[in-house]
Amino acid sequence: MKIEISIDSRRLGALLERLDRDAAPAALDASAAGIREIAVTGDTATISIDSTALAHKLSGGPIKPKGGRKYLALPSDDVASRFPGMPRDNPALRAKPFGYAPHPDGGDRPALLDQSGNPVYWLVRKAVTRRDPRAPPADRDLAGTALEAVLDALDALLQGSCK
Repeated sequence: MKIEISIDSRRLGALLERLDRDAAPAALDASAAGIREIAVTGDTATISIDSTALAHKLSGGPIKPKGGRKYLALPSDDVASRFPGMPRDNPALRAKPFGYAPHPDGGDRPALLDQSGNPVYWLVRKAVTRRDPRAPPADRDLAGTALEAVLDALDALLQGSCK
């Protein structure tokens, strides 16, 4: 996902110069945020963010299993959704957890089952997510919001590195 921001080149240039000169190298590690590239041309800054999670939050869309897997594991209840690890590591699952269970919408569906045969995770071949209403504003407002966030982040980095 690319976010393109128009910005006063003098302000951004001054911030980037100061950041380059004063910041500790550890403060410049943007890879954790998914930022792959920041390019400045004239009065435009282009920030490339490589984050499928962010893309799904902003616009929603289909999700499919990766790595040769056939299913996504969706928690069947709040207890399963709070488990912090991978579904296969959940101690509530029985030794051979795959099976079929009655689904609340009707019919039997594939699931990962607990010791009693109750579903802990529903197995689906794909899912479609909606845009997260808590995500940043719609695309038309995103550039302005992103600009303010970038400037705030640069200011915070500079404040922290100049002490």
